[in-house]
Amino acid sequence: MLDELMKRHDFTPEEKEYCFPMAMRLLDLGKVVVVDGILGLEDATMTDNVFLQYGIRMVLNGKSLAHIESELAKKITTHEYTGEKLLESLLIAKGLLTICDMEFTPTKTVSVIAILMGDEYVAPLMAKIHEDFDHDEELTTEEQAALLAN
Repeated sequence: MLDELMKRHDFTPEEKEYCFPMAMRLLDLGKVVVVDGILGLEDATMTDNVFLQYGIRMVLNGKSLAHIESELAKKITTHEYTGEKLLESLLIAKGLLTICDMEFTPTKTVSVIAILMGDEYVAPLMAKIHEDFDHDEELTTEEQAALLAN
């Protein structure tokens, strides 16, 4: 459902720039999960972003990824988000689903963000990964393909 929403919209450079801090925040949340586990996200519920808060609460309540995706997609379509609000909501939804996947890697989050925002955001996001995670993780073939498909 989220993938269909992603395919139907082209976002302006201004909308992407507005949402870049959220992309960085999602990488921070990924680091929390790696270091502290899913329960480490509890502090992240103290955010002004109601959509992010809603998604994190579902994660902490043990909802399945399918349920979380369905609920977040419903919220996006019900409120008829557009522009930067739509992009931000898609980033949050896809980012949380990626972070909470049992096979999470930071580069998977970057590839999801790149699909929504474009290749020009890959370099600064990868720099953040290398700074935060202190390793030289390479993109897998699937992640490279996802980036190139954008």
